Amino acid sequence: MKRPLHYFLMKHTILNIMGMVILFLSVLSSCTDYLEIDPTDRQTTENFYKTSDDAFKALMGIYQPMTYQGWENWHDLSMTLDIMSDDCYKGGGSIADGYGWAELERFIGNSQTPTAGDLWHKCYLGISRANVLLSKYEDIEFKESEAADKKSFKAEALFLRAHYHLEAVRLWENIPLLTGVVTASDWRNVEQSEVHATYAQIARDMLDAIEDLPESYDVSNAARITKWAAKGELARGFLFYTGYYQKSTMPVTDGADLTKEDVLGHLTDIIGSERFALQTNYHDMFIAATGDYSSEMVFEIPYGDMSGMDWNDGKTGNVRCVFSAPSAYTGAKLHSGWAFIIPTHEFYEQFEAGDLRRDASIITAEELTSPAGTFIPRYQHTSLFCFKYTAHDENYPSGGGYDVLNYQGNYHYIRYADVLLMAAELDMGADGITWLNMVRSRAGLPDVAEINIDVVYQERRSELAMEGIRYWDVLRRGLDFAAEKFTVQNYEMIPPSVPGEEETGDVGSPGDFERVFDREKRGFLPIPQYELDLNIKMLQNSGY
Repeated sequence: MKRPLHYFLMKHTILNIMGMVILFLSVLSSCTDYLEIDPTDRQTTENFYKTSDDAFKALMGIYQPMTYQGWENWHDLSMTLDIMSDDCYKGGGSIADGYGWAELERFIGNSQTPTAGDLWHKCYLGISRANVLLSKYEDIEFKESEAADKKSFKAEALFLRAHYHLEAVRLWENIPLLTGVVTASDWRNVEQSEVHATYAQIARDMLDAIEDLPESYDVSNAARITKWAAKGELARGFLFYTGYYQKSTMPVTDGADLTKEDVLGHLTDIIGSERFALQTNYHDMFIAATGDYSSEMVFEIPYGDMSGMDWNDGKTGNVRCVFSAPSAYTGAKLHSGWAFIIPTHEFYEQFEAGDLRRDASIITAEELTSPAGTFIPRYQHTSLFCFKYTAHDENYPSGGGYDVLNYQGNYHYIRYADVLLMAAELDMGADGITWLNMVRSRAGLPDVAEINIDVVYQERRSELAMEGIRYWDVLRRGLDFAAEKFTVQNYEMIPPSVPGEEETGDVGSPGDFERVFDREKRGFLPIPQYELDLNIKMLQNSGY
């Protein structure tokens, strides 16, 4: 059955219809007592979920929220995490431009911070859709020839439920764990789960999914979740859980705890599968034509440049590209953008001499203006810009519509390099050194003879720069470590590197770049106020 994932993820009209159907199914089911006429012109729980085609459409509805880079506001998860880390500042036109990010960047967010509401909505929309499909699964008729689809569709839904729960628990910690359909009235009685139980269910869902997920798909379904993607994200969850909570194992609902050896086994399965390899040129990974669905991609989120899309008619592109490009830029290096996600000087300087990843990740004002480029410095200007996910000419939309919303280029959620570095962290012996040196070799760096946790973290920071990973990596080493890395005080302004050219140095005042990590918040976001208002049993996180 060939139904390409990217077709469903990119077709705005289809997505809106399916989104409305699936989002409101549980609400509709709670209102049946008040309906006197059976509707015949719409899809409901009674007339949908009948065929394998229905199941596939519902499955695509579960995938869809992964592509969200905002709901009512622009609050992409990876950008949010980078802005909260020590790699980047918010940037933009002013402190008020994207004020939700400004609050989280300074660790002064509150229950009204829009970023938290956007991300909560995304996670629980995905969880709700997964639970609806799973609750109806036994009612769906699959043909005998569709036995493989029957197994894989359910496995994908289980994985996606775990994926959204994992994002949510790392963002808020104290979250409702939902493994069944919850109606609008039931939601008022939902309570937050004990955090270790949440991780246990995430592990259970992922392990069950791994059993039935395929190893690969045809080209038209390249973005769907494989066995390898699930193994990689299970390892991500294990490393955060055991690191942040200082545990040696991760609990599993109705099963034995996951050990370091178990998780390393999943990672070495990926390595030993010989399905993945490091791309030769690091920069090529972030150009759609050479990076998307390439040998290095274990799990990626698709974006494209569908024609006709504008501000009022959806957005299918990777909007991170326009966010990170310099403002009012005229020159040959990039297209113009909005000057958010500004790299810090400390991040730029931490790269080793000769590391090819630095210039593939960050571009300087001097490079942008040479020989004849110009741009306008904006808030928190450091003379540095993201060069990884940005407005490259190669990714510029070719399909028409509102161009800034339609940049091509998938978001690479898990790369093979990340798999190698996670494996090296779990095995710091000879194999770990080999895996880490594979990553260093591609970066043009010499081999190391021995490794420790600091060496692995240094490599992860350089390799996975501005990919939404650093914040959680730092948190899992503890709150003291996070306070040391994320707090910026007594900031010293960097003067222009080119005399008379203000844009080649810092612009603004020291206070623009300063912040203090709030240990009381423990690194987590505030529960959105609308959830607290809907359900009096919901408790706000500490520090808010």
